[in-house]
Amino acid sequence: MVYGIFFGCCLNWDDGAAVVDDPHFQGRGNKSSGDNFHAAPNIDHSQDFVRKDLKEWLCWLRSEIGYDGWRIDFVRGFWGSYVGGYLDASEPYFAVGEYWDSLSYTYGEMDHNQDAHWRRIIDWINATNGTAGAFDVTTKGILHVALERCEY
Repeated sequence: MVYGIFFGCCLNWDDGAAVVDDPHFQGRGNKSSGDNFHAAPNIDHSQDFVRKDLKEWLCWLRSEIGYDGWRIDFVRGFWGSYVGGYLDASEPYFAVGEYWDSLSYTYGEMDHNQDAHWRRIIDWINATNGTAGAFDVTTKGILHVALERCEY
């Protein structure tokens, strides 16, 4: 089974490239290092061939296609240290991760203190060895609630 086809590059992976504990896909890889996303298989980044193929693909995108930066979606799905390895190999000018999760609420009201939310994002950045930034979805969430309530 082909798990990924990207712009003339084909990752001829089978279900061994997907984690074994993804409830939506029946992978045969190792357990996940992060959260699952129902819309796509959770790739097993602990596999040497997965990391090798992804590094080669990112380097190909840089050298042949001309990309110079990465936006990495759903980074909660795997350890930030894997991202650090991908960025070290592909040497982008800029990389940003999307660490999106829920803010803290008590009885349906957003908590004033969202430090734990920021901490999860900062911990992910640190796990990449500082090679990637991250979207500040904490502030985005706080501003969304403030605007929704006209609390300018």
